[in-house]
Amino acid sequence: MTDRSTDGALPDLGPVGEVDGETWRRVLGLGQQEHPVAVVVEGTWWREEHTKWRLGRLDDVRELGVPDLFIGRRDSQTVLYACPYGAPRTAEVIHIACRIGVEVAIQIGSCGVIDEDILPGDVVVAGTASCLDGVSGSYTSAANVAATPQWTRLAADHLRDHGVSVHHGDIVTWPTLFNQPVSTVRDWQRGGYVGVDMETAATFAVAQHFAVARASLLVAWDRVLAGRSFLDPLPEREASAFARADVATFETALELVRQIG
Repeated sequence: MTDRSTDGALPDLGPVGEVDGETWRRVLGLGQQEHPVAVVVEGTWWREEHTKWRLGRLDDVRELGVPDLFIGRRDSQTVLYACPYGAPRTAEVIHIACRIGVEVAIQIGSCGVIDEDILPGDVVVAGTASCLDGVSGSYTSAANVAATPQWTRLAADHLRDHGVSVHHGDIVTWPTLFNQPVSTVRDWQRGGYVGVDMETAATFAVAQHFAVARASLLVAWDRVLAGRSFLDPLPEREASAFARADVATFETALELVRQIG
C-alpha cells in the first residue's frame, strides 16, 4: 500500500541526509532479522509518561542507537516508536525510519481546534498539512503535503470502531504553541483549515520524499479561537473523551501496522 512520490528527489540533502539505510541500521544496532515495517511518532510535552504508556503495548522493547528511538514488536510485526516534540526532531526520526525501509509513517498526538464543530476529544484525521513549520520545505516544494488516502480511510474506520468521533480535514503545521496570533488563526480558518499542530507536515513531507505511506491522527484539545489554551483544564466530560481518544489513536496505529503484509 506504499505510494510513490511525485515531488521528485531534492538535489542535495547534505552529508547526514545522504547516509544510506545500511549505515543507519548499524548506527541503530538493528539485527539482521529486524526489519521494522512502520514508525509511529507522537508529539507531546509529556514524553516520559507517553513513552512508557505506548511501549507498554509492545513486546521485546529496547532503545536503539539514536536516543529516544525505540523498537518493539506487536504480534508478528516490528515497529519503531518515538516521542519527538516539534517538526525538527520529528523529521529526523521519520528520515531515519524511511532510510531503513519502513512502509508507513504514522503521526499521533494532539492539535488545536480551528473548526468550531470539532470538540475536544474528537480526532482529526488529516488530509493535508500546510508546511509552515520551517522544516517541511527542506523535503518538498509544495505548500501543502498530503496523507496517503487509503491509510486515512483505514485509520478513520478503526477509530470509529473505538467509539471516537472522527473528522477529516486539512491542518496547519506551525513551529510553536507560543506564537499563534488570533488574526493568523482566523486566516487559517477562512482558508478551510480545521486544526493546527507542530509535527504532521514534517512527517508527511519526509515520508513523501522517500515514497513512504503516511497518516496523522490527532486528538482535538484546545479551541484556539474560543480563547481556551491547552493549559486550561478540560471539563470532566471532555477530559474523559480526550483520554479515550488518546488511547484509541495509538491502538489504531497498531491496527494499521497489522495491515502491512
